[in-house]
Amino acid sequence: MKRRLREPRPDDAERVIGVYFLPLFLAFLWMATWWPADRWPVCLLRRWTGLPCPACGTVRALKALARGNGLEAWRLQPLATSLFLLAAMYGLYALISTLLGWRRLRWEHAPRGAGLCVIGIFLLLGILNWLYLLLAGR
Repeated sequence: MKRRLREPRPDDAERVIGVYFLPLFLAFLWMATWWPADRWPVCLLRRWTGLPCPACGTVRALKALARGNGLEAWRLQPLATSLFLLAAMYGLYALISTLLGWRRLRWEHAPRGAGLCVIGIFLLLGILNWLYLLLAGR
């Protein structure tokens, strides 16, 4: 698998994510700090069974992250908190690289089965996260 730097193009994912989605993400994060808790959606699985779904606590974690309380966000929903932080870092990179016209790092050829490996890793992380939520009583 070779990596190479490539000149930016108008259809780059960084342009779309950095210019369009990062501001929306930041607006949602800002909104999460003041939106009343009773207005957020209720988890139907928890309501019907009493068990948390794999995504339970995501909104509360986002609110804690928006208030700057990363440890509380991690305690509430570790997987979602990690994904939020990774998405924010990538969005910042995308915005900066788009505005400054930096060359982007690209993978030329992924090894065979790499997509299945990534899907497997995300499924395993999701299951481990759900087990954490079940054992922690979230």
